[in-house]
Amino acid sequence: MNNKNISHAKRFDKKLFVQCIVFSVLIIVLTLFQISFFKVFGATPGIVLCLVCAIGFLCGERCGAICGVMGGFFIDMLGSVGIGFSPILYMLAGYLCGYFLKIFFKRNFLSFIIYSLCVGGIQSLITIARFAFGAKNFNIINIFVKTLIPEFFAFILCVPIVYFICLGIVKIIEKFKALN
Repeated sequence: MNNKNISHAKRFDKKLFVQCIVFSVLIIVLTLFQISFFKVFGATPGIVLCLVCAIGFLCGERCGAICGVMGGFFIDMLGSVGIGFSPILYMLAGYLCGYFLKIFFKRNFLSFIIYSLCVGGIQSLITIARFAFGAKNFNIINIFVKTLIPEFFAFILCVPIVYFICLGIVKIIEKFKALN
């Protein structure tokens, strides 16, 4: 056997491929759910962003980054905004949740809550920047009361649901891998 073929075969990660395929279907479903009718506290929670963070947290930074690009792309395209910065931001969120897991905390629910609080805070900062650069009259109190606080708490309320759905899918994928 040729060494060139062995190194190429090792580059293809079946587990990563299966995870990305399964999670891409979930990303599409949750994107449709998020942009259609789902509101909490009068704000639309970032369910897909939460899912991307959970994927990075539970499956690793590579899967989180790949699913982040897909999630950001679908949010931008189906949210009728056009292509914006969401694929890059979601990719970074998924990648960093997986990467920082190696450095700071262990993989458990409490750690994921901490990561989610950080991601929700960064999302709020991006929202403030978007309003600051896009609004003619920038009223910080109005933005906090009517947008940031409801958006942040809606995001945090979705964290446990998305985490446990993602955890269940990861366990199912691992069981199928063990059977093969």
